[in-house]
Amino acid sequence: MRVIFLEDVKGQGKKGEVKDVKDGYAKNYLIRQGLAVPATKESLRKLEEEKQKKKNKEEEQIVKMQILKKELEDIELNFTLKKGEGDKVFGSISTKQILTELKNKGFDIPKNKIRLEKPISTLGYTYVNIELHRDIIAKLRIHVGEEK
Repeated sequence: MRVIFLEDVKGQGKKGEVKDVKDGYAKNYLIRQGLAVPATKESLRKLEEEKQKKKNKEEEQIVKMQILKKELEDIELNFTLKKGEGDKVFGSISTKQILTELKNKGFDIPKNKIRLEKPISTLGYTYVNIELHRDIIAKLRIHVGEEK
């Protein structure tokens, strides 16, 4: 019997997959437990519609993230740190400070999307990666100046 899996079933199939399984297994376990439905013309059509909706939503999300990437790459965040003797600076710029500054400029980026390996503790320009989507990474320009 051909079924469409509604959920992942270990060793059998993944959600949305269409697969042939033994009749008894399908009727007595998969369908009864709500893990699969029979693969009729109607259910296959619904599955295709859902896949298309998901694909359209993903494409829409990619377009939004590309626009956001351009906006983020067009701005510059400015911070200041106290400077000591030589090139020594006191303090550093953390992810939290970057988030606060982004929020002040109208961007709502989740903290886990900012890829800052260690706090910024040097004067000058630095670029910080922001992972907007698995394939879209914005390079945010940050300027750290000397506090007067």
